[in-house]
Amino acid sequence: MASRRRPSRASSSRSTPQTPSTPLPQREFVGDGAAGRSLQDKYQLAVSNVPRHIDFTTIKKAFETVLRPRVGPNQDFPIHFTLQLDQPDPRRPKDKNRGTGVIYLNDGKFARFLAARVNEYPIKIGDYEVLFQRQDGSLSRALQASYRRPPISREALERKKKNQEALGHEVRVLSVQFGIEGRDRKSFAVEWEGDYNPDAAPKRGRPQNHNKSHAYLKFNEGREGENPRSLQIEISGHSQPEKDILGGTQPEAEILRITIPMNQIRSLENGWVDGMPFIMIRLYNPPSFEKKPRYPSLKGDPKTDFKHSWQRLGNLEPAHERVVAFASKVLRLVITSDPTHLDNFIKMSRFVRLPRLAISLHADIARRDLFSRKRLDEVQAMSSKFPWAVIFQCDTLLRNCLLLPWEILQLKGEINRLVSIGAGFAEEVLKLFVVLVPNLYENQETALDCLRRAETECNNRGPYDEQSNRVIRLFGPDFEERFIRVAFGDEGGALYRHDWEINNSKFLEKRVGTILKHGLKIGGRHFEFLAYSGSGLRQHSFWFVSPFTHPIFGEVNAEKIRIGLGNFSKVIREPARYGARISQAFSSTDPSVEMQPHEIQMIPDIERETEVQYGDHEQEAIKSRTLNWTDGHGTLSPDLADEIWQRLCELRPKRVKSRPETEEEVRPRAFQIRLGGYKGVVSVDYRLQGKRLIQLRESMKKFDAPHSRGIEISEAFNRPSPMYLNRPLIMLLDTLGVKKSAFVKLQDEAIEKTQVALNHPESSAYLMEMYELGKAFELPSLLTRLSRYGLQKLHGRDPFFRKLLSCSLYHVKREIKYHARIPGKSLCSEPNGIA
Repeated sequence: MASRRRPSRASSSRSTPQTPSTPLPQREFVGDGAAGRSLQDKYQLAVSNVPRHIDFTTIKKAFETVLRPRVGPNQDFPIHFTLQLDQPDPRRPKDKNRGTGVIYLNDGKFARFLAARVNEYPIKIGDYEVLFQRQDGSLSRALQASYRRPPISREALERKKKNQEALGHEVRVLSVQFGIEGRDRKSFAVEWEGDYNPDAAPKRGRPQNHNKSHAYLKFNEGREGENPRSLQIEISGHSQPEKDILGGTQPEAEILRITIPMNQIRSLENGWVDGMPFIMIRLYNPPSFEKKPRYPSLKGDPKTDFKHSWQRLGNLEPAHERVVAFASKVLRLVITSDPTHLDNFIKMSRFVRLPRLAISLHADIARRDLFSRKRLDEVQAMSSKFPWAVIFQCDTLLRNCLLLPWEILQLKGEINRLVSIGAGFAEEVLKLFVVLVPNLYENQETALDCLRRAETECNNRGPYDEQSNRVIRLFGPDFEERFIRVAFGDEGGALYRHDWEINNSKFLEKRVGTILKHGLKIGGRHFEFLAYSGSGLRQHSFWFVSPFTHPIFGEVNAEKIRIGLGNFSKVIREPARYGARISQAFSSTDPSVEMQPHEIQMIPDIERETEVQYGDHEQEAIKSRTLNWTDGHGTLSPDLADEIWQRLCELRPKRVKSRPETEEEVRPRAFQIRLGGYKGVVSVDYRLQGKRLIQLRESMKKFDAPHSRGIEISEAFNRPSPMYLNRPLIMLLDTLGVKKSAFVKLQDEAIEKTQVALNHPESSAYLMEMYELGKAFELPSLLTRLSRYGLQKLHGRDPFFRKLLSCSLYHVKREIKYHARIPGKSLCSEPNGIA
């Protein structure tokens, strides 16, 4: 049966739009505003009378002609829609669709307008006039998320067009060189070079097809009108051998890419060598490397075809792998001699506000193989004879390119002399040397002179206040260096982040997974994965251990340590929970007192049958649930609390605090503890006066560890802590019927208080203390003293303090925006300007 066609209305008094369809009047469907649209609006319409013999692309273009007119003065946002057509009947092979479908609109008012007035403004596709009908139904989560995002504004569209016009040029790159720059900035040693000049003869050591590749420098335009974020060098035509189905090898065309974030560019220089221009780029942190197939398999869906299309790499080729850890912060690009390419780069760099292009003073550019395999092996052989702490400092000098391999070899005799005095003394001298060595050129001294100066300036330092954990304390201070905490991060130390365009999974599997599975070698010692703590896992850091022989425990390795922590049989088949239970032993704690079995008492949890109403409507069902009101909470006697506090003050004398008005010592009445397999918070129970007793509950028990009876303190509370909302708590309270306006009011109050707090030193100190900003440097107390000494004007005029407060404001607002960290109503007194 042929698709139903509506009768022609040429004889009607009403004018009929001709094909192509006339865009709807803009004043009629401005909508409710892009940012404030509600998902409850009726923006789901049923579509019928669609021509079945026309492909989807043509139909969608006809819809765009009507629904997406050009942005005019009366419409700030275009109409966004998603069209879905039903699959064709398999018995009709010539049909492209079934003639029906659904359209989703981002504007409820326009959806109602379109359904009501489609007769006046029809969408015509050939001789067919598409029909619309309102339809109820819930949207998928993906559609809801896409419609919550505001459409692109007119300013963003104009900015994107401007970026495309200014950054639409490419600069031809003939050679990419990574190397080491002399301290005087007048020499450059090439450690790796990629030749991409097809007219030049292949260089020695390069494959025959290496310089058949082409390289271009360009700027990433950014998404949806954003400012450019990175400078990219794309290398096309690169071939990677790959096995075919017959067992042979054939080259697979790939595109390599070097990505340099804008904020990582330290400086730019331009110069000429042998009649060829070059651009020198100095970086704060190394760039990233990616690749993708030159001819990828596409499915026709842009959402999936270009998602994770690039794969992250650790290096560009096997020869680059040897030097990538040492020579990646200075990049030299030899570009074509055509002057338009250099002019285009200068214009684009000025447009994106990169550092001004200076004139290069490099007079000596050569290949020296400073980090050859032979020299690296000589450094490793030299350092292997030192104590491990000294080996680690030598490796720091090498990995951070503070000294070249031949310079480290020249220090062998001096380091031997320091080790003969004492391994600890040598370690302290080398730590100071690492700080002083970057200024060799400014101080006009050699590495040997600098090391001797570090020896004369080195004084005994410490001991430092540093929290340890149960496992390290178990084996004693002589074996502390057998444990290391390794943090995995991107270039510059940033955490690994998800990227829509780049697939990091294989890169992380190779870079991180290999180390977690097989361990790593540092200074001649092999370290194997041990465990992680809860806070460390959020920072992507893990504990590793180097196997050793202990006089009491014998041979110790990672597996033996994990078995000795306790009985994990209840969670051994649940990897996530098993890891969380082990991490309890690696939490940073301070030791306090040892308990005897009779001093540890078990008490029952307080559980009550409670009626809970779900939702904010009276007709909602009220359900009865058994709630635990003492989950994770125990008690202890006042005498035991005082004994614990006295032990903590012996470890850290700075803990002692007193009230200014009475000079009475403030003793904590609550502690966050770890005791064997128990964890939680204990508070003082004054009914246990005169006893040395701690009472634990079953809800505090995570695993069995009967032989560990030492109370470890994670935190001591000598004053009330501020209460904060977060996303999970807000979702829970919203489900239980708390009105959304209450959360919005608290959020507005928090932002307003943050703004006001920047006007007075005491208020700023309270804000920093509340959000734990500058706590390690005692900035809150510094601002409080400024207020007491009458230096309020310095707080607002000094550039350092202004920048400090600006960063604090940015941090607080970011916490509120992305983590919903909103302070609750405080019952404590607040300084003027806050309350």
